Amino acid sequence: MQKVIKIDAEYNQIIYSVNETPSGWSHQIFLKLKQKPKRLLADIHKYNGKMYLVITRERMKHLFRQNESYGFNNTMLKSCLCVNIDTIILRDDYGVYMFPISVIFDKGEFMYFKQDGFERQVFLKLDEINKYKIDPLKYGFNVFSEAFRQN
Repeated sequence: MQKVIKIDAEYNQIIYSVNETPSGWSHQIFLKLKQKPKRLLADIHKYNGKMYLVITRERMKHLFRQNESYGFNNTMLKSCLCVNIDTIILRDDYGVYMFPISVIFDKGEFMYFKQDGFERQVFLKLDEINKYKIDPLKYGFNVFSEAFRQN
């Protein structure tokens, strides 16, 4: 099941998708820009009754090198806060980081990219992200495991 949760004046869409998988339900958020294929922004996972926004990045591909930061979709983040998802688990090829979404708005900055619609991103520097590096097994879950994906 897919549900468009936001649409802008240019018909770009933020899409929430729920699909049944062998391990439960898969909840995902996609960005569909006009005349481009949709792309995955994040997964939503539930663990011990708490909802997490799980974002996967490849540093070589996703890092904004000008200021060593990752970009996060502004509309997606604000939508998550509206439904009580307030924590991000960011995983990249250097580790796993867990931090409140509020850190992005408090410490991040909007860059020179398109400043309206769903392409608006807020960038958080790696120096700040690194403060939140965790050992996920100490929290009792493995974010790289399908078992973490629960409904």
